[in-house]
Amino acid sequence: MSEYDEQIAKLKAERDLRHHFMLRNQQNKKKAKKKAKQAAARKKPKSKRKWKPKAGKKAKPSVYAKYIKSAEWRAKSKQWREETGKCEKCGSTHQLACHHLHYDTLGNEKREDIEILCYKCHCEAHGVTKFKRK
Repeated sequence: MSEYDEQIAKLKAERDLRHHFMLRNQQNKKKAKKKAKQAAARKKPKSKRKWKPKAGKKAKPSVYAKYIKSAEWRAKSKQWREETGKCEKCGSTHQLACHHLHYDTLGNEKREDIEILCYKCHCEAHGVTKFKRK
């Protein structure tokens, strides 16, 4: 075999080798894409459910808000505030509000389910620390 033939054979082998690696690279990219699609399909989609209370927990905020604005609640609240006449924690007579101790009986409250509080004590009951007592 001549030197020329050896060089030609070497070039063909190099070309075949480059072609082999190019094909392998393309196959690897296809496999990677396929794996990514499979992984994405396995992931759970983000829930689009709205908040729902568990049994024995607070009622939905919208239900609560509607009830608090109702004439029925306003009448009950006014009656209890007038009967008590002062905050059950500090004794203040200003800006009295009815505070639900729990929401299990929302709409059918009894007097024992409600606490009459002034504005400051009501804020504290809800965790608002703007008004700290001295």
